[in-house]
Amino acid sequence: MQYVSRVTSKGTITLPAAIRTQLSITPGVQVHIDHLDGAIRVIKDDYDERLADIRRKNAAHLARYSARGVSATNERELIERGLADQAVQRHKRALP
Repeated sequence: MQYVSRVTSKGTITLPAAIRTQLSITPGVQVHIDHLDGAIRVIKDDYDERLADIRRKNAAHLARYSARGVSATNERELIERGLADQAVQRHKRALP
């Protein structure tokens, strides 16, 4: 579906409510904006969702390490490494 939105004098646009609802974009959610070949793309930043997903997927793995004395700092490093790996995979899939 295509929507129309006007650009204000400050350069802002309003995302239609249907899109915000479908993508769970609420006030305060960060989005990334880029352009290519005359098109503008708005991408929801789902860092918090990805972090929660990684924690769910790795709960058993992290529990094993925690039992061995892995600190919260090390746990964070493991999670950040997982996020970085996911970002690289998404970038590879986006390449032609």
